[in-house]
Amino acid sequence: GQILASVNPTSISTPIDASKLTSGVTDTRGIHYVRTTGDINVDAANLDVGNSKIVWLVEGNVNLNGQIHLNNNQGLLAVVASGDINIGSNVGTATFQDPSTLAPHLEGIFIAGGTVNTGDGNNQLRIDGTVVGLSGVNFQRDKISQYPSEYFVFRPDLIINAPPALQRNNLLWQEVAP
Repeated sequence: GQILASVNPTSISTPIDASKLTSGVTDTRGIHYVRTTGDINVDAANLDVGNSKIVWLVEGNVNLNGQIHLNNNQGLLAVVASGDINIGSNVGTATFQDPSTLAPHLEGIFIAGGTVNTGDGNNQLRIDGTVVGLSGVNFQRDKISQYPSEYFVFRPDLIINAPPALQRNNLLWQEVAP
């Protein structure tokens, strides 16, 4: 709601690719705003956002069946869905290893009005960024080794590159004694 009050995003259609995501309205900070209606499938092809900064508003569910990559300290992809965000069980690596040595499978800010589902299966998943499900985050992957099945890395550069509407003010108002 805060984003829609300040910008009118460009509506895009499927299939989704980086060129459609960067076709949206651009604000003074160079952030592209796009909007889709209905359930969206991001196909098995990898989505490389590069240095682009994108806020993608989805009125529906998002099914991520491929990897999403950004350039560190430059790119931003914020997916804000009114429904669930579902990560395909094929996203990830079949060989379990120390996740700190893996390249990320998904990068960005993922916010679901419903639940974020990591997808069941045996692939190890690494997400660099922020994942928020207003109804929760459902960890579904099988743990089959000493290493975690789902691994999250905090990326402060994504928060810095995010528009103010996605950031939180930590103001504390308190009455003081006279």
